[in-house]
Amino acid sequence: MLFICSSFVSCKKTDEEKIVGRWQNDRDWFEYKKDKTYSSGKEDIKMVDHFKYMIDPERHELNMYTDEKNSTYYLIYEFKGDDTLAVRNAMSTVKTMINFTRVTTNKKE
Repeated sequence: MLFICSSFVSCKKTDEEKIVGRWQNDRDWFEYKKDKTYSSGKEDIKMVDHFKYMIDPERHELNMYTDEKNSTYYLIYEFKGDDTLAVRNAMSTVKTMINFTRVTTNKKE
């Protein structure tokens, strides 16, 4: 007698998994790490390193903390496929999203 078992395993990544990596647009970049810290900068200059971030997938909110008093970035985000992260300021009335593209690097995490 032959038993055939099939299991359906979801291969869908969570937003917490999707955001890990380096994202950039024309000048700005962000690198989100598995330990819930991020780095960011402009072009080749690193301006922020090892600050905490929090992601809320249900509300599509991304909060990025800094060392400056009253300077937390509250963003609304959405993923467009696997290679585009769109964000906008949650505190603004402007609803225009800014796109960042995933950058692949050769360095190991």
